[in-house]
Amino acid sequence: METCMPGGEPAARAIRIRVAGLGGVHCVSTDQQLRLALIEAASNDAADVIRIVQGTYTGPFTYSTSATGDGHDLSLEGGYTTPSCAVRGADAGQTVLDGRRTGTVLSITIADPAGERIPHVYIRGLTLTNGSASSGGGLYVDTVGRVEVTGNVFHRNEADGNGGGLLPGPWRRGCCCG
Repeated sequence: METCMPGGEPAARAIRIRVAGLGGVHCVSTDQQLRLALIEAASNDAADVIRIVQGTYTGPFTYSTSATGDGHDLSLEGGYTTPSCAVRGADAGQTVLDGRRTGTVLSITIADPAGERIPHVYIRGLTLTNGSASSGGGLYVDTVGRVEVTGNVFHRNEADGNGGGLLPGPWRRGCCCG
């Protein structure tokens, strides 16, 4: 069944490309596509790249895995300027995840993997705004793997406890906020 936008135009669909060794490279341009890409990435037990076209996306957004198999990498990259995600701009202000003050804007939880592979999380080129939570208003990441958060903007996020903009979990290795 095809979903149509007002006026009868077909709704944009996420572009998904299979790459050897990866669960998928997802190109998203709507809130719903982003949610579905996060769900699929969390459930396919493989590394995934989610490329986000410039625009504003209404959250909150969640990625959560179980402890089966080896850990798998997740990369979230904002700033793509074309619907096919062929060209990426450098301005994080052009790809906005807006939490609407309804929780953590982006929450990533990767269970301790049962296998030997330790997962890595990469978050690049996003603005996370209007998060409001008890901890980690803008971004909450809980993983034993490596986390790299670079080239992002945290704006107007709050938390009752720790981490208004960013609450790092028990990372083994990581770098933050270049």
